Amino acid sequence: SVVPLAVGYLDGSTVAVVGDYSTSIINRKGEIITTISYSVDDLNAYCFGGGKLALAIHSYSGQARSELTILEASGAQSEPLAIEEELQAIDYDGARLALLTSSGLTVYDSALRPLWANTSAAGAGGVGLTGDGGVWLTYPKQATFVSAASDTSEELK
Repeated sequence: SVVPLAVGYLDGSTVAVVGDYSTSIINRKGEIITTISYSVDDLNAYCFGGGKLALAIHSYSGQARSELTILEASGAQSEPLAIEEELQAIDYDGARLALLTSSGLTVYDSALRPLWANTSAAGAGGVGLTGDGGVWLTYPKQATFVSAASDTSEELK
């Protein structure tokens, strides 16, 4: 059986249930709209934002270590984003995705196209998107703000 780890509303009548073996989108009537199944320990990260769910699971294809998919209340899924480095943290607000890996930070738009990157973020432990387009990087004893305009950032458009 699946142990629920988190439940988040995607809209007024739909929730996403993230579990140790699967993630399901369920409507108000209790009907399962869609389910993504994975093996135990394959769930790498998840984040609710903007009425959607960003879900990263371990990948067994090609060079990718993880694949990240955006799930909507309708059950629709984005094309998976292949992540080749070790995933550290994600933050998602429905419009942007901040993806922290062992090689640094990359910020994507809602279609999972890369906007900008910051390789000096390698070693951070967490990320937090801000309303002005920047990202807070958290470390054990400090936090640092970076944006596309930072000296150490590179636009990828």
